[in-house]
Amino acid sequence: MRTAGRWRVPIEDVPVKLEFLCDLPDYREGEVIRPSGCRMLGAQNLRGTGYVAGDFAWEELTGKLADGTRATVRARFAGLEGYLLSKCVAARTRAATKDYYDLVYVLQHNRAGGPEQAAHRLREGSLASALEPLRATFLEVRARFTRTTDSGPVAYAQQFFAEL
Repeated sequence: MRTAGRWRVPIEDVPVKLEFLCDLPDYREGEVIRPSGCRMLGAQNLRGTGYVAGDFAWEELTGKLADGTRATVRARFAGLEGYLLSKCVAARTRAATKDYYDLVYVLQHNRAGGPEQAAHRLREGSLASALEPLRATFLEVRARFTRTTDSGPVAYAQQFFAEL
């Protein structure tokens, strides 16, 4: 199934959701951008996702095409630092239930080892210079997780149970 900026495809019989995002200041927030000459691919313009341009990893994906042949593609995926900074901006500005869930989930379940290790990667990583300009964003997101009745924990719980 495909919607603008989001594809759901099976890879090795595992359902995978791919989201194509961009952060272009000359376009409206949420607008679908189609690369020149592309009819089927679109990327949703979301503020803050530009941090991924400074922290990404190349991965190979292998799957079956509609005609049954196998194909392998190489694609860029958000790295931990780029993803966390982008998700903090999204949690502050868009504040969607999924934004809070994704932020907490990735802090808890990341290849670095957990929240403390993720924070260390942010402080010491290639995007460390972006942290101070985002100070107000971090403070606002933290304030939304102060009490169990705040928007952060409530949204996380709602999304968690919706995923079951």
